[in-house]
Amino acid sequence: MKTRKRLFAAILALVMILSTLPVSAAGESAPSAKGAGIPGLKEIKLSSSQKPNGSYYLGDMGRATAVWENEAAAKDIVWSAETPDDTVEITIDQSSGEFTVMKAQLPPGGEEGTVPCTIKATARIDGTDYTETRELKVYRSHELSPYRNSGIVIDRRFLTRPNKTTYETGEYLDLTGMVIEFIYNDGKKWTSVNGADCDLLCEGWDEIEKRPLELTDKQLVVVPDHRFSNVYCNPIYINIIV
Repeated sequence: MKTRKRLFAAILALVMILSTLPVSAAGESAPSAKGAGIPGLKEIKLSSSQKPNGSYYLGDMGRATAVWENEAAAKDIVWSAETPDDTVEITIDQSSGEFTVMKAQLPPGGEEGTVPCTIKATARIDGTDYTETRELKVYRSHELSPYRNSGIVIDRRFLTRPNKTTYETGEYLDLTGMVIEFIYNDGKKWTSVNGADCDLLCEGWDEIEKRPLELTDKQLVVVPDHRFSNVYCNPIYINIIV
């Protein structure tokens, strides 16, 4: 008799415990809260046109990739991006992890610099969502042109070359006569004359400054800074007589 009473009490206790578990409309157990960290995920790798200072600029594109400890640990990932406010916008493909910095404006009275954003990976395992994040820094800058922060550059080209393309060591670089055209994804165009309001890179030299040329490789390659475009642009070659 005592054994039966104990068995009945145990069954009753089990029924009471089961009655407290959440049940979905379909009669299945509801997913539990999001877990911290994705089991088996080693790291989130970002491949892109990221700059040496670790930041991404307007128009930069890249891809987030999950690096697993081994093939058996691999899971399906859903990608998303989070930004601190509406001055920054990052679009990301949920499946491929490919992302683009679509907006990087300064708030009123703000100073140029980087702001932290987040790339987030989510994997559902046995009804539970596990997440892992990776920081992504976006550089916000003031508008240097009517369209610098309003769209993505889809094409760019040199309309005219600089008047002077041959120098002797010790001369100052002069880009007078150079005109660059930028075409944005909304169809509008913007031109930069003599490199004004246009970021330029000099391959073979550290940067464009008002100082004498000191090259020994006899050639300077001038191209628009790729942080505002991922489109290839034929460079201008400037010869230097050593």
